[in-house]
Amino acid sequence: MSSQSGRILSRNILGSSFLETFGDVVSSVLPKHDIPTFCERLLSMFQNYPPIDRTRRNLGSLAVASLTVAEFYSKFQISDIELDECRATGTASGGVIKNAFISQLDCRGANLSAVQFENTSVISLIADRETVLPDSFPEPQQIRDISRSAGTIFSPEECRAWINDHLENPPTEDISLVPVTLKQHPAIKLLQRACRIRQYWLRRGDDIYAARILDDAWWPAIERLLAANDLLKVELRQASGTDARFVHVRQADDILVENENDPAVVRFYRELVAELTEGSL
Repeated sequence: MSSQSGRILSRNILGSSFLETFGDVVSSVLPKHDIPTFCERLLSMFQNYPPIDRTRRNLGSLAVASLTVAEFYSKFQISDIELDECRATGTASGGVIKNAFISQLDCRGANLSAVQFENTSVISLIADRETVLPDSFPEPQQIRDISRSAGTIFSPEECRAWINDHLENPPTEDISLVPVTLKQHPAIKLLQRACRIRQYWLRRGDDIYAARILDDAWWPAIERLLAANDLLKVELRQASGTDARFVHVRQADDILVENENDPAVVRFYRELVAELTEGSL
């Protein structure tokens, strides 16, 4: 750690914008072969740094911002810490948050269903309609849903209801476009990952996350149905690397929330569910 970065970590609270950018760099720019070493060093510094200033807290926030790559390090655990401001984006691929106290967790647009929360408290949660949480997520004291105009939720009953609505496996009656029996289907999970990826274009190349989506066995069928319903934009352009084909999922937000008021989204899901149910995919 350089002296300048050491001073930043020891004296400042890392803000949401910085943490969001850090997470984007980790998930989109860091070479795949460097990710395990990065995770090991980050978690080692976090676990071993003495609680003499803000450094350990900030390292913990950086670890939360890196949950998208948690699958590359089997010991990805953030524990025994009080965290100030945290930002999680994209689809978390694993990780454990244990014996932690989080003042503010911003998970707008994030899917944290793969994260295990143990004996953890969250004071303030910032989220939106795309946020997905695991069953182990603690009930926060307040929730600010930026998708709603109602403002911040303080009532324990309303907070509990909001959390239940955003669980990956909600305990309420299923009224979504995807039947509960297909919620965990690999094609549905792949579609959600494609809609949550933060960059505009998907293409094979240096971005391992985009490549893993496009190379998945389920992707051709999903792409075909998206294109058939005008929910896919494809461009061929000169680019470095092995693939000059750029793909963009249109209306990703509406697809994620299964917007039943959008005819194209409804048709797409109807066709996808039919093919998955019939076993033709």
